[in-house]
Amino acid sequence: SSLSLVRVHQLRSACGLAPPCSAMADGASFSARAGALALATALDAPGAPPFVPRPLQRWQCQFPLVDADVLAAVLDGTGASTAEQEEEAFGTLHALQAEAFESPEDAPTTPAAPCVLTLRRAAGGSAVDGGVLLPEDLGTVGEAGETILHIEPDLALSELLPAPRLLLATPCGDVWTLLPASGTPSEPLLLRPPSCGWYRLYVEEAKAVSGVGGAVVADVRFHLSSAVGDYVGALGDLYDVLAWSWDGTNWTEQLADASLNLLVDMSTFMESLQAMMGFAGPMMGASTDAMLQQPKRVLEHQLARVIDRQDPQAVGMTHGAIRDLLQQTSMLGNLAPMLGALGGGSGLVDGTSAIRQFAAAAEAFEAARQAACTADARSAVEGALRRLVLAADRYAQLSTPAGVEFGSKWRGEAGLRGDLQRAAQGLAAGDVGTTLQLRVLSDLQGGSASLLADVMGSLSSGLGAGASCAPAKPEGLSFLSWDSLALGGADLRARVARWSECLVSGAVVLGSPMQPASLSVKTELDTQRSAAAILQMLRFGFGYVVQGDGAASGGYGGCIVAAMLDRTRAALPLRSPALFLADRRRRARLRDVTRVVRSQARQGRRFSLRVNSVDVDVTLELLRQHHEDNWAGPVLGEVWRHMAASSELMVFELWSVEGDSEQIIAADFCHPHSSLGFYVATRFFDRSFKTCMPGFILAFAAAGALARHGYELWDLGGTNSSPMMQYKSQVAIEMKNGVFLDHLHEMQRHASTLPSQKLGGLAEPPRQIVAGTIVAELSEDDLFGAAFWREGQANPEPRIAPSAKNGRTRARADVP
Repeated sequence: SSLSLVRVHQLRSACGLAPPCSAMADGASFSARAGALALATALDAPGAPPFVPRPLQRWQCQFPLVDADVLAAVLDGTGASTAEQEEEAFGTLHALQAEAFESPEDAPTTPAAPCVLTLRRAAGGSAVDGGVLLPEDLGTVGEAGETILHIEPDLALSELLPAPRLLLATPCGDVWTLLPASGTPSEPLLLRPPSCGWYRLYVEEAKAVSGVGGAVVADVRFHLSSAVGDYVGALGDLYDVLAWSWDGTNWTEQLADASLNLLVDMSTFMESLQAMMGFAGPMMGASTDAMLQQPKRVLEHQLARVIDRQDPQAVGMTHGAIRDLLQQTSMLGNLAPMLGALGGGSGLVDGTSAIRQFAAAAEAFEAARQAACTADARSAVEGALRRLVLAADRYAQLSTPAGVEFGSKWRGEAGLRGDLQRAAQGLAAGDVGTTLQLRVLSDLQGGSASLLADVMGSLSSGLGAGASCAPAKPEGLSFLSWDSLALGGADLRARVARWSECLVSGAVVLGSPMQPASLSVKTELDTQRSAAAILQMLRFGFGYVVQGDGAASGGYGGCIVAAMLDRTRAALPLRSPALFLADRRRRARLRDVTRVVRSQARQGRRFSLRVNSVDVDVTLELLRQHHEDNWAGPVLGEVWRHMAASSELMVFELWSVEGDSEQIIAADFCHPHSSLGFYVATRFFDRSFKTCMPGFILAFAAAGALARHGYELWDLGGTNSSPMMQYKSQVAIEMKNGVFLDHLHEMQRHASTLPSQKLGGLAEPPRQIVAGTIVAELSEDDLFGAAFWREGQANPEPRIAPSAKNGRTRARADVP
């Protein structure tokens, strides 16, 4: 049932390569599955290579022992532009690398526990006749740019496939051919992957039709980390845990007073800030609204809910809004001398004084909020703090300018490390007076100076130079021009992969710092352009939200759009019911939904799944009635109407049917993209039917319908620990954004082979979903995973186990 194809070793040269990094002691190992996979200590090369043009990255990745100047000379000499020239370059470089590899002073050491790539037969098929393959997941194997992998072909590889193709898929979606055209494996085959993220190593039949390769017969996935990426991940986790730490069980007088004071001080603060920016407002254009007025509107709305309802969701959103607003206004405060000079000195003192006054009110609110949290919530914050300290220690050791600057703020008793350690110790001791200040949270991200540097960098660099290089520091505010989005291509994929590593906020503003881009429906061409931008964002792995779509946007003029690259994504690989059912909570929720469907049928109520069966205006109005915080205003509504006419927006509707009476009780607003994917922009359910679980029924029914039609990925967008996001982990799989991008790129590679090739078991494109009734009367088998789970109950498979390396739950290899 399994066959060894390729062994992947990590190696360390006896000469010229640095010792293992301090984060991993010698002899440490990551175990994927006892007795089956093991990966030896992460081994370091001399350091990450400098940024090189994208065409050279593949060659430097595959020939890490060849001097960069020699490599460039070989490529210049051969041309390396045609298949024959690439073959010649490969032969020359391979000979040079083999010589370095075999030199006694450079002889690598082979770890005692090699990692073995295995091919596993799926249920109802074999490895080579189209059965679905379960890829190996090795987790994190080392650090980007510093880890060299040694791929040792197994003899059985040439016996099974006389001329195999070996391919490497990179985090930005590129696919590099690692063997020459002859397909003959030869030693040594080395890789030094250049960037952080998830990679896939494929073994493929060397058949080609119209330039497309043959069937993939083996697939192994691995991850390379970076100090910046690990720090940004730990910082994002702390932000998430802290923002949603108050669960509503303890509403105190101090929190009530602090909320009211914050609301009062905000009005004075915004008036003074507007006066301070009087001369800069016209110069900054719509950025003023995006950076100041929009957070102000959010704060006013959420604080009203905090005071009136003591709503945990509103408390968490208030925390995030004041953190962002304080950082952005501090950045503007750095410009205060210039703004004061422009205004003849007027407004300078009052403006900076108002910032300090509002900051004090915000800190008081935060202290009251954190003091009112439960012991369990405070313990979770403490754990996130300790994980951040470990990641920050590593980031502070970097020799880059950003690393050195952060290190100077991090170390010492008065440094940020001391602040975090004291907070963690106070939380561990149960001291309710321990507060993690908003100032510290801002400084961990680099402070207002870093935010200003991000803005100025966006003004000067654009998408060109540096877009593909490894990030030097966390990024808090990033921009993407409308034209760059429309152009797309490899550079944008590289930038998305880079942002997945370093972006803290998860939001990329379309446009420029001085003029954010807007969706517009002023003309038919504007509407088409807005619709095209939405689909392009989805193809490159973004979600999206809009701001200011309402009366404040001037009706049908436009609204600012942000491309979302959240650190955690909720998505469902539709061809992997075993992976979905690996989690106990998801199995329990599916069981609850099947019971509801049965019980409601006995009471005479049935459910029907339909798509675009009524006008979009009808479902939009229901969305606005039932979803208080929806962001679909008149501009986006007009864009959606245009997209619905061309099936670029599909509204999945759940109908309740009782006798002759029927009504919509839930709806998902979805975009098909990349041939095989579906993105859910927003959704609602009728709360008067909440005992019927309409949102969950719709989720499982829509996913089931998409799977039956041949789609691969159902994407619910970003998720976090907020109360309104909790449903996502029960109907989809939460994954880090790098993992999601890997799934997206894999899906797009599958789609690129349709309909001529059979790749990974997919034989034909998905069936078109047409407007009307999809399922007239839902049954249990129409719910995603229900039939698979029932069959598993009747024929139990081996228990599903968690991965020991990365904490994610995944199906064991012997589960089909």
